[in-house]
Amino acid sequence: MYVENHSLGEWFSTYNNGYSHGEYALALRLMDHRIRCIAADDNHDGYDCEADSCGGWVVFKAPELSYEAIIKAYDDMRFYSSTGPEIKQCYIEDGVFVLDCSPVRRVHLMTQGIDPVYCGYAPENDLTHIEIDISEVPDTARFLWLQLTDGGGHKAWMNPYYLKD
Repeated sequence: MYVENHSLGEWFSTYNNGYSHGEYALALRLMDHRIRCIAADDNHDGYDCEADSCGGWVVFKAPELSYEAIIKAYDDMRFYSSTGPEIKQCYIEDGVFVLDCSPVRRVHLMTQGIDPVYCGYAPENDLTHIEIDISEVPDTARFLWLQLTDGGGHKAWMNPYYLKD
């Protein structure tokens, strides 16, 4: 299966440092349709760039490792992208956003506004579980989007959880 590696940075800015999370957040805010968050890695080794191979990947929640199961998980947005942190489970139940993950230093839960709905910080890099009451999320919010950062600066991004169709 081939997934095109095309950075939103080419669309929204002239400066592309390899991390497009700012451009992705902007695209989420501006686009009228649902979009997915995919980590892709291209190889610049041997071209006077720092070694950056194999730095991003996608984790699919699929019942089996088959083409059909992966495509179904992709279509259903049951995957997350990472350069390090692992999302073990993430769901909303009874108005509470619940996350279990590998140890991280920062957790940001965002919507289309500028300020995050939640910012968690643990200088010891030991955040592994959060529960966030989302009753304060504005009625105008279309989605929630999660970003994790571990102590080494590696990030993981959950696909947006769309609150409205």
